[in-house]
Amino acid sequence: MLARSAIKHNMQKELHKIKAPTCISWGKQDNVTPPEVA
Repeated sequence: MLARSAIKHNMQKELHKIKAPTCISWGKQDNVTPPEVA
């Protein structure tokens, strides 16, 4: 369900608005949010 939400609410176009140093990470074996939707 969370992965579907990540697809529906893709924030890629908003990332440029983040002004603070930010680290976004996920795991190759992540079953909740796999890399293709992270």
